[in-house]
Amino acid sequence: MLAWFETQLQPLYSYLFLIFSVLDPIHYISIYMKENFP
Repeated sequence: MLAWFETQLQPLYSYLFLIFSVLDPIHYISIYMKENFP
């Protein structure tokens, strides 16, 4: 049963990881812009 959950959640985790890897640089850029251009 647990293995079934793992196989079902694996694509979800990889999808979330993809979203965060895209949003993370945007987050840092926004911080950089706030610090340098008030």
